[in-house]
Amino acid sequence: MFLGISTVGWALIALVYVPLSIVIVVLWRVRWRTRPRLVTALALAAYTPLIAAVAEAVYVDTRFKALCATAGTQIKQRVVVEGFYDDGYSREGWETYLRPGDFRFRFVEWKDKHGRIWRSEFVRPGEVNRLPLDRPTARYHWLHPEFSSPDGHLMQRREQTIVDTLTGEVIARQLMGYRYPAFVDRLWSQFMGSGPEICGIGDIYSNTFIGIDPKDK
Repeated sequence: MFLGISTVGWALIALVYVPLSIVIVVLWRVRWRTRPRLVTALALAAYTPLIAAVAEAVYVDTRFKALCATAGTQIKQRVVVEGFYDDGYSREGWETYLRPGDFRFRFVEWKDKHGRIWRSEFVRPGEVNRLPLDRPTARYHWLHPEFSSPDGHLMQRREQTIVDTLTGEVIARQLMGYRYPAFVDRLWSQFMGSGPEICGIGDIYSNTFIGIDPKDK
């Protein structure tokens, strides 16, 4: 990527502007040599959209690189836990991890789509109790939005934290940046089903929490 525009984007620019430039030069040399104002007006009309498109791409690319410089996963402390609270949206799927295996959590607390708090607790292989709670009881809270939030033109960000509610300390943080293509690349990428460019991808919870095998409980 050069100046925030992909190789395909520059190829499209060349496909349009190389012939256009040849036409302008030919018209100036053959017919309009004595009409410099007309040639200048034609050139401005032709190249202003290109300058604007490149300026947009450079602006977004510069801001995205600055965001990505601070993105990534930072783990300040790894902790051994029986379970934790996931502040995400409708996490019933966590119950599949309440069993002997790689994750080894005895319980997980989560919030459903109505905002109600639940605690799913391992009983024995194949059996999980699900109980309603007034508020989370787990010490460690994994706080993360379900969706990213706008962060300027064609950019979004998504930040996750894991908080020790006993001390108030943030023991882990992850920042992800999303950049959507500028005008030139949108012309072709929308037909390819391409998603945004992402930086800071990582796994925050499994690098922070060390579970206790439910079979030992």
